[in-house]
Amino acid sequence: MEKDISTDLHILQDHLESMLARIQHNSLTLKRFQVFEINLLKLNSLTDMLEHLLGHTKTFFDLDVVSLCLIDKNGLIEKFLQDGAYKKNKGLVFLANEELLESTFGLSPQPFLGTYKQAKCSLFFSGSDRKPVSVAILPLCRRGQLLGSLNFGSYTAHRFINDMATDFIEHMVAVVSLCLENHLNFETLRRTRHIDPLIEAKNSHFHQQQLNEALDNSQRNIPPLNSRLMR
Repeated sequence: MEKDISTDLHILQDHLESMLARIQHNSLTLKRFQVFEINLLKLNSLTDMLEHLLGHTKTFFDLDVVSLCLIDKNGLIEKFLQDGAYKKNKGLVFLANEELLESTFGLSPQPFLGTYKQAKCSLFFSGSDRKPVSVAILPLCRRGQLLGSLNFGSYTAHRFINDMATDFIEHMVAVVSLCLENHLNFETLRRTRHIDPLIEAKNSHFHQQQLNEALDNSQRNIPPLNSRLMR
């Protein structure tokens, strides 16, 4: 009987140690996601956000491939980025409509995690020279509307599997979606204020803002005012 009790104690101890290790791992993972989300919320522009998602995310989460799909029906997002002199990253994919996302996620968008499948996943990683082995394709959705998807890829088969928990990932995706919606709304307002919609040229509001900025800069720097070229 003493042997049986000792065996049971060893089993319980192993189970407890396993649970404690899992709790510690989850705690560290949560802190990492929180830091990522806070940094994302601090960004001031759409271009900063895209650079963060397509650049820092790969290093931050130790990923091999990161891509971002954005639905851009009227080509407005591309115009926003052109206005901001954004140099397009090959991981950025523009979609003309929701068809690809709807066929992937169905009516109730949920993250897709698992093995990379050419037919299902290739368009999400179309800019990647080397295709991942396992993927997490994460729908970006706000107010019931699909905005695009954030896509993670790994060359390791077990990095993303279809039965892994997605609580942290889904929370992160909700924050990414919120930030994306806010930046798109801001860019829409900014462009409406500064660009004449009929001739696609910068209007008087834009030139007045440029002049005010030049005056402010000259007052701060003290040297004689340099006239700014109006384009």
